[in-house]
Amino acid sequence: VSLERQRMLEQRSRYEAALGKHGREGLKAIQLDYKLDGSRGANDNMRLYHVPSDTFITEQNQKEYIAEGEMYEVVANLCQDFAQDVLIQRGDLMWATLHNFGDENINASSKQHNKFKRKKQPIRALVSRTPQKNKNVLLVLTGKGKVRGGIFSRRFLMTRGVRIGTCLDYVEEAKRRGMGIVILDPNVNTDREGMSTFLTSFQVLFSGEQSKSIPISRTTSAAIAANSFVEEKKIEPCDDDNHNNVCCREELGIVETLACKFDTTRHFQSCNLFALAHSASGGFLLRTLLDYRDNNASEALETEVVCNNGDVTCSYAYYSHQVRAVAFTDGTQNLNWCKKNNKLRQFLEGPSSIYVKSSNVRTDDYWSERKVGELVDTDGFWTHRFGKIKTIYAGTPEHSLINYTAEACIWEHFDLVLSIPKPIVQE
Repeated sequence: VSLERQRMLEQRSRYEAALGKHGREGLKAIQLDYKLDGSRGANDNMRLYHVPSDTFITEQNQKEYIAEGEMYEVVANLCQDFAQDVLIQRGDLMWATLHNFGDENINASSKQHNKFKRKKQPIRALVSRTPQKNKNVLLVLTGKGKVRGGIFSRRFLMTRGVRIGTCLDYVEEAKRRGMGIVILDPNVNTDREGMSTFLTSFQVLFSGEQSKSIPISRTTSAAIAANSFVEEKKIEPCDDDNHNNVCCREELGIVETLACKFDTTRHFQSCNLFALAHSASGGFLLRTLLDYRDNNASEALETEVVCNNGDVTCSYAYYSHQVRAVAFTDGTQNLNWCKKNNKLRQFLEGPSSIYVKSSNVRTDDYWSERKVGELVDTDGFWTHRFGKIKTIYAGTPEHSLINYTAEACIWEHFDLVLSIPKPIVQE
């Protein structure tokens, strides 16, 4: 009992030492850190380990080094901060603040019954630093819960590494292909406001409805190199259009990235979105497309298009608001939501969309033998909910591993859509 109590006191002191710190700085305060595990050659995976014992954290020993409860939450958040710093560095990304709740937080705190209410955090997204006008853009949409932007699983981030628990592989592949990158953060104010956060992010980034100068994060190169701290600070925008919307200067080892009129109509104008929608974000994305139709009834979002060969048969290849292709991974959408919108339904059932599902131990025959990329023999219930969308297995029963195991299939799907000539809108 005394040894157990001593261990609990040690973990409590480590927990208090990590409070108020960010990323790697906080992890080091509790004797944890990330290092390469040497398992993937050039694409090494960074794993969380206990520094004094030089032991990698696994699902078997996790409770020995990270206690359940408050300690687990603190470590999970620090690991997510670290992982997002890695995404920023590897993908040449920046934080864009899309909406601030300053006035709403002041009004809420002034009311007696709301004095204990948690203040809302600004809605932000990780975006490419350079404008993506008329370019292909990878849109990463994480699921519901306590995961933050770009993170698919907190548990796997801590026990299996950054590549397996995040979208790092997708970010690096998109950058290699010259694509832009947008990573939304729908759970920043808890998953209860996930849909509203998702919709606001989508509107500001892609619709131009709230187009304005948006404060961008200010990051030091030393912090990025150490993956330890990213500071967000509002900076007055620059009016010089010759700076290509981003002004950078290097002084004493510090790189300051200043926003030069981050105008969403210029930054993402006419871009082609290739969306990776995981779990609840599948439903969020479908509802968002439907909301655009309802809120903009006077605007024809479902555009009649023709291919370059003159055939009027390619409306499925390009739907409404720049969305060129979608990969749903265990998505929660329901095709019956758009039963009155035939063109959206056609898009979601056509070759521009794919559904990747995990093996279900209760409903899938021979679930343990299902290979990644294997076509699913769907039944009437599946077709009623998801339609005739192409559906494949991810090769794993783990919901949070789908994006990692099926990455090659998802990029193959995006490449297939890219091979289809982009439709020309009929005037």
